[in-house]
Amino acid sequence: MKWWFTSLLEQGTFLPSDYDIMGVSYYPFYSTSASLSAFKTSLTNMANTWGKEIQVVETDWPTSCPKPKNQFPSDVREIPYSAAGQATWTKKVADIVASVKGGNGLFYWEPAWIHNANLGSSCADLCMFNQQGQALSSLAVFKEI
Repeated sequence: MKWWFTSLLEQGTFLPSDYDIMGVSYYPFYSTSASLSAFKTSLTNMANTWGKEIQVVETDWPTSCPKPKNQFPSDVREIPYSAAGQATWTKKVADIVASVKGGNGLFYWEPAWIHNANLGSSCADLCMFNQQGQALSSLAVFKEI
């Protein structure tokens, strides 16, 4: 994340005074290095470097992932691929965001995009609604965070 934002700002098109919030995406299923601990370090470094508010503008967790293309990071492998796992994941990410200076938001992508398998990942289902449009129990996590 630091590399991306540094590269963007070095181009000179945007100045830190042009924005108030830095948004990041965080998906655990693209690399084993996308661990929760690495994520917290990245957000902390961003907060210390730029002093902006930080939001996770995209994250999700699968209810099904029978053949992941990549191995998940070691610190999340015990989270089940289920609605309960989605709630656990969302709480863990929200806790990290809340622990970082300026951390103030989390958006789940995309909780209701049914009939669109994978949503760009190798996991079969990442929605918080079933294919009939009924909310899964994981949706209630937003009352808790």
